[in-house]
Amino acid sequence: MTAGELSLSEEDLAYTAKNPAQRVEVFLRIADRRVEAARKALKNSPDSDIESSLKGYLSAFQGAQMGVSWGQSLGMNMQRQATAISKATRRHLLILEKLESTASQEQRGPLLRIKQALTRELTSADSDVAGCAKAEPTLIAK
Repeated sequence: MTAGELSLSEEDLAYTAKNPAQRVEVFLRIADRRVEAARKALKNSPDSDIESSLKGYLSAFQGAQMGVSWGQSLGMNMQRQATAISKATRRHLLILEKLESTASQEQRGPLLRIKQALTRELTSADSDVAGCAKAEPTLIAK
């Protein structure tokens, strides 16, 4: 598994989601787990490999955003999911900032790269939330 990849079981879980809203939820759970793993690793061992704990994080986050796009293309109102992505972005940024304050110089590199990507994505997610507010009524996907 490289830095941007999810495990096969995570990919299977995400891509077997029956509808876009479920897919967004699965990808956000994966991203949450990655951040929590990094937090625990740094807490338990100050010299831990943060980068391995965060492998696949950005892929999971991008997968959630793709789920919103998928739903919008189907005419679904994805405002709630776009808002969830925006909230997760802010929450993860706060956690990563705290981790960065106690991380070694070597550990700060991966944290900084993810924080920069999240900051860029936050702008995109916020515009998605605004765009979703104008979307058509929610379709029921089963």
